[in-house]
Amino acid sequence: MSEASNPHDACFQALMQQPENALAFFQHYLEPAWQARVDLNTLILESGSHVTTELRRLHSDILYRVDLRDPETPGARAYLYTIVEHQSTPDPAMALRLLQYKAGLLLRHVREAYLPPIHTMVFYHGDPTPYPYALDLRHRFRTPEHAEHTLCGPPQLIDVRSAPDAALLQQDRMGLVSYFFKHVRDQDVLPALAALPADLLRRITQDAGGLILLRTLMDYYRLAAATEEPLQVFRQVASKLETPQRLPPKIG
Repeated sequence: MSEASNPHDACFQALMQQPENALAFFQHYLEPAWQARVDLNTLILESGSHVTTELRRLHSDILYRVDLRDPETPGARAYLYTIVEHQSTPDPAMALRLLQYKAGLLLRHVREAYLPPIHTMVFYHGDPTPYPYALDLRHRFRTPEHAEHTLCGPPQLIDVRSAPDAALLQQDRMGLVSYFFKHVRDQDVLPALAALPADLLRRITQDAGGLILLRTLMDYYRLAAATEEPLQVFRQVASKLETPQRLPPKIG
């Protein structure tokens, strides 16, 4: 974006990229608790932007790294992340965008033992004032429980590799799906298919949806699974779908 098209951004970026101006900005605006937590004399400007390209006409960002004042973890650092609202009216989605931008920043550190803390600031010079939208995402949810679960709660993990085969094969069609995904990386999938209960396959494939499901799983194995006997793999499953012939009653 050129200086002519966004003089607000050009001016703020030019000022904040000067260390003495950045120091003065944080000394003036950074809340006291964070000023006590970090050493502003260690400010280092980070290059790049975490604002998506399509949103840079609305706001820009500037990022500084700073050392934490923590004697128990020497060398630990934090980020001071400032978003600048350039449009004349505020962005109602700013709180969500901040979450997106901070996630992008944390991805830089995903392989480290601990993620760095980020303190976010929004520099706003638009109308109306005061700023009309909640910037704390917790306040955008109906209940605190909804906010806690969405923003902080861990996801539900479905680790099919750790599930016992017997438990998967006693379930419905999703148990069968999980079983196939569990064994797709086996050195040879033939033993896993040989262990499939015939009654389970026949029960699942009683309707068209179940047949489509099984065909999809077999196509998946054809493309992704390993076996020394590819034809036997399909014969193994096909044989289990055959309905057992009833023996004729004994006479006499």
